[in-house]
Amino acid sequence: MLAGIVLHGAGAFFSWSAAVTVTGAGNGGLYDELYHSIHGFRMPLFFVLSGYFSAMVIRKRGEVHFLKQRAARVLLPLILFGALLIPLIDLIVDRLADPGFVPSSLFTLHHLWFLWLLWNFAFAYAVVGAGVRWLNQRIGSTSDRGPLSILNRRSPSTVASHFTAIRALSIIAILSGTAGTQVVMELTSGQRLIGPEIQTGLLMAKPLVIYYLLFFLVGTLSYRSEAQPGPSYIDHLRLIWKPVLAFTVVVVLPAAFLTTFQPNVSRVLAGLVQGVYAWGMIIGLTGLFGAIFATERRWVRYVSDSSYWLYLIHLPMLFVGHRLVQDWSVPHIVSFSVTLLVTVALGLITYELGVRHSFVGHLLNGRRPPRGEPAPASEALAATRPVRPRAGAASTGVR
Repeated sequence: MLAGIVLHGAGAFFSWSAAVTVTGAGNGGLYDELYHSIHGFRMPLFFVLSGYFSAMVIRKRGEVHFLKQRAARVLLPLILFGALLIPLIDLIVDRLADPGFVPSSLFTLHHLWFLWLLWNFAFAYAVVGAGVRWLNQRIGSTSDRGPLSILNRRSPSTVASHFTAIRALSIIAILSGTAGTQVVMELTSGQRLIGPEIQTGLLMAKPLVIYYLLFFLVGTLSYRSEAQPGPSYIDHLRLIWKPVLAFTVVVVLPAAFLTTFQPNVSRVLAGLVQGVYAWGMIIGLTGLFGAIFATERRWVRYVSDSSYWLYLIHLPMLFVGHRLVQDWSVPHIVSFSVTLLVTVALGLITYELGVRHSFVGHLLNGRRPPRGEPAPASEALAATRPVRPRAGAASTGVR
């Protein structure tokens, strides 16, 4: 969420189809590099994490609880904030945009588009999971929740072999699929970007929807409950994230810039390199944050909770800020930093004073304790710790 604010903040400082462009902005500098570097992995990583925690909630609470929670955290904020922010952003763009800027004539969700896509993925995942679990019960298998529970037999060795083989084949197929859809977008889209094309409407192109769906499915396959044998997703990342992240930043990212923005380079090659970059950053950053935030920290929890609110409300403030600093006779790093700092500061003030302990805060982040009391341990924190099977789990295959 916070990376998205930085990305949108950088959009006014290089030459592309932004609503407000700061005077003197040009390509080939810090801001377009910052924009493309973030765009290449941010939303794929978001959907991997969304799939991971979707599987976690369904395994722990079931499909009905999951849909109620996602309706409260995703669908309702989309409706409420969409009704308020979409007309406001349209009005700001109409009044403050650069001369010659032509906004899309189609309906747009602006920066809220991902909530619509996430809700559809979550709904479909829960429905399929409930259907497969019902089928499992009908054919006499165990009642462990989740779309892969059909594999859970009473023999732990059979469970282990099936899960290992199916997950390995599924992940290989999905990796190929994300690379393929990235290549398709490179060949068919007029946008020149590192990462997926940008669409913000209710109806998105099929390759883009499939692209994000595949990352979501990787997340669902990566979650491992205590009843499932073998090391978890995070356990694997503890071993490989350092070399993967270093190689991705030092080698793959420069290669992505070279292949994407050179007109004589094959679009197929550019798409493949972009796919490698997305997965390298996903693996590297998930491992990095799992390592450095493996213990509870109050400020991390606070930033994590507030980031959803900050992202929802940041775009109108950024547009106004970009307009105010548009003609400043200062280095761009100054105007860029000022707009970001003021936007985040105003967002944090409103979050602390009017949102955190209100209905809106409850809607976005769940129920909180009264002021002054410590927050409960985050479920997300548990995902960064190695999971060891409970006594008896290996012999029964059930929780």
